[in-house]
Amino acid sequence: MPDAALQQEIEKLKADIAQLREDLGSVTEALKAAAAQQAEEARARAKARAEQARENLQQKVDEALNTGQQMAAQLDRKVADNPMTALLAAFGVGFVLAKMMDWSGRN
Repeated sequence: MPDAALQQEIEKLKADIAQLREDLGSVTEALKAAAAQQAEEARARAKARAEQARENLQQKVDEALNTGQQMAAQLDRKVADNPMTALLAAFGVGFVLAKMMDWSGRN
């Protein structure tokens, strides 16, 4: 009789171990799914941040181009309004640059 009780306890332990393995497998799958979900969310957040940074950079580039075009147009108007002053300024800048190059060539 004691052997039958012992055998019954062993069978119960085997069943408990089998159930524990099944539960552990379920927990493992749930953890994998949660990790995959978190990784996907992190990837989506990183992609959104990169897109926002790209848009910000594009906006800054557009602003810089616009400012440059405005400055070029303003300079063009000033030259058209004061051609003699522009000519003298260009001559002066050229003269100074020539002197600087001449001085650097002598040293």
